[in-house]
Amino acid sequence: MATVRQVLRRPPSRIRPPAAAARPGEFLAGDGIRGVGMVCIIVAHLSGAALVVDGVYPGGFKAGYGAITGTVLAGLQLALPLFFVLSGYLISRPFVRAFLLDRRTPSLVAYTRHRCARILPVFWLLGGLMLVYYGALGSRFTDILALFGLAQIYLPTNGFDNFLGQAWTIDMEVAFYVSVPLGALLLRAAVRRWTAGRRRPASVHTMEARAAMLIGLLVALTVISAWLRSITINSQFWSLSPPSTFYYFGPGVILAALEVRHADALARGRLPRLTAVLGLLALVIAVTLAVIAPAQDDHRLISFPGALAVTFGAACAFGSLLVLQIARGGCPRLLSNRVSRWLGARSYPAYIIQSAVIAEALRLHIGEVGPHPRRTLVELVAFGLPITLAAAAVVHARFERPILDWAHRKRPSEGPPRPAPPTAADSRAAADVTADVAADVTADVTADVAADVTADVSPDAHAER
Repeated sequence: MATVRQVLRRPPSRIRPPAAAARPGEFLAGDGIRGVGMVCIIVAHLSGAALVVDGVYPGGFKAGYGAITGTVLAGLQLALPLFFVLSGYLISRPFVRAFLLDRRTPSLVAYTRHRCARILPVFWLLGGLMLVYYGALGSRFTDILALFGLAQIYLPTNGFDNFLGQAWTIDMEVAFYVSVPLGALLLRAAVRRWTAGRRRPASVHTMEARAAMLIGLLVALTVISAWLRSITINSQFWSLSPPSTFYYFGPGVILAALEVRHADALARGRLPRLTAVLGLLALVIAVTLAVIAPAQDDHRLISFPGALAVTFGAACAFGSLLVLQIARGGCPRLLSNRVSRWLGARSYPAYIIQSAVIAEALRLHIGEVGPHPRRTLVELVAFGLPITLAAAAVVHARFERPILDWAHRKRPSEGPPRPAPPTAADSRAAADVTADVAADVTADVTADVAADVTADVSPDAHAER
């Protein structure tokens, strides 16, 4: 029976029960972010291409499209940090949970197979086709090797690798893939060495202490990374190296740790307005960055204040979606419908193909050449976006999805060896043991029942009760 103090400590009845959670490891808005973000990036690139076609690119987006339209189009590039935050969350989440809950680290073999199948085949296929079609464009063999080895961000190369300019983001992704299990192993080893010979506290206190330590470490690394990016702008090697670009992924890792630490409180509705607050902050930051940083001026976005603003804004936007899922088990309709999920599943090949489509649009001079960038943009989008999505759909259906299905296959476990069939002697022995156990149990139950019946009819027993 609960005591009065326990009753008073119970949460009030008006608090909602935990919402139905998504499947383990699932983020409901993931495909939607990929799909909508991919369309935003393609339209942003086509917007720049329209300015190039009409010869007004040096004037900037606002001069070419007007203050409002130019600001919106320039702000589309801010969808890119959400890709990195999403990767930071999804890739690190199993390792973060394993560390905070003191569980076994995820399989490195399966992790490597999944990451390689996700990135390499599509990139090699589409990059190889583009190389055959367009030629090396003056690239050396080492340049081509660095491009297909996902290391072009570390080498000052020119030629064909500039044609696949968006590959720098893929190189950053791969570097983060490598750093996650390595960092998890180093952190776990450091904690074990520090706690060696000490009395281990209760599990809940261990999780809270580990969460505080991990979140503090990640925040510090994110700030340091943003500062490194700002002071290494003129160095291709250092400005795009993992230490200088971690601030893109750091918010996702931090949110994965916060989810483990505070998921129960959020599911019980302790912070009902957190989703709206985070969403509003993200919107204000995005509008501010779009106004003060035109699409051509990347230096403002990678200065120390700009990098921190990008990081915090992306964290707020992603955090609002994560809190909404935990608290209500839902997702905004914009990011959870058939169209957005369809686009998200094909976002990676579309992201690679877009450079070839834009190049063909520029080569064919789609749109009227002259100072009419809005008209040119409409025609470029009408030409480029359907072709990009159609080609991505073919690549996904015929190439990407079969490889991903193979990579995520579940091998049937062999299990323990089957026991040998029992012999006749074993059967007789088992029957004798079963009979003895049954007899003992029957005797014990009979004695207990008899004692209970005797106590129930005894006057002394009624008096004691």
